[in-house]
Amino acid sequence: MSNPQPMGNPDHRLDLQRRERLGMVEAIWGETKSAEQIAAIVAGFHAASELALATRVEPAKARAVIELLPDIAITHHLEARCLTAGAMPGANPTLGTVAVLGGGTSDLTVLQRAMKAMDQQLAQAWQQRQPDVSVKTPDQALILASIVEKETGKAQDR
Repeated sequence: MSNPQPMGNPDHRLDLQRRERLGMVEAIWGETKSAEQIAAIVAGFHAASELALATRVEPAKARAVIELLPDIAITHHLEARCLTAGAMPGANPTLGTVAVLGGGTSDLTVLQRAMKAMDQQLAQAWQQRQPDVSVKTPDQALILASIVEKETGKAQDR
């Protein structure tokens, strides 16, 4: 296993092999860092063609980071309080479902994000339903899907 490689600034070291070793990129803990520190780290990841993920970044700090790096496409995810820069990997449904819970995250915030994601998935599925289904509402469809999921032991039976 190789050690994280230092990138330019003695205040931080970027682990550019983390994705290879663990299947995920290194996250930048943004809450305790200045916008300038986050920008320097994001720039290092960008220079290495690696995805940057900064967590716990409030809106004012996010705007400052984006202003400091006008040539890098950075997305501020307001509800998740994070910044990303670089190409996000595509979803691979064959790998299963993943739940991500961050240390120190309020249960309520996690629940709200999960509920919003579920509502979006349900709305999308409802729009794609067959016109002759017997359920009348998205909530009924969710209840039926839950029953089918619970009662069938094998994926191919669902």
